[in-house]
Amino acid sequence: MLDQVITGTSISDPNKSDAVKAATTFSANIPPSPWGATYTTNGDFDEGTLVGVEHQTVADQLHLSSESTTLPFIWVPNSNEGTVSKIDTVTGRELGRYRTGPAGVYGNPSRTTVDLYGNCWVGNRNSGTVVKNWVARKW
Repeated sequence: MLDQVITGTSISDPNKSDAVKAATTFSANIPPSPWGATYTTNGDFDEGTLVGVEHQTVADQLHLSSESTTLPFIWVPNSNEGTVSKIDTVTGRELGRYRTGPAGVYGNPSRTTVDLYGNCWVGNRNSGTVVKNWVARKW
């Protein structure tokens, strides 16, 4: 139950207003994770590699780390192949190679950028498109 005071103001006369107390109950349907799991405990968090977060300060809660970090991979466009490679920056190993457009369309990938969630966005010169490469994978 959520108790809240709501104030309404007249549109025709802004000097007129009234306040009422409203009690509201709400529920939400939260869809399942696209990876098929919800991570909520230290044991869950330890299954992956934590980048920029930690769970030592408060158990079973992720918090931003006090030390800055970088993502452990880099995305490199392979312009002549119409693909982009995901490279492990620690080992130098190629983790995967992904098309940047449909088969038969030579996109000529040129530039990459990574958003705050680790998704790679690739700009294709010839097709004039931008593609988001989203790979459900633990680092």
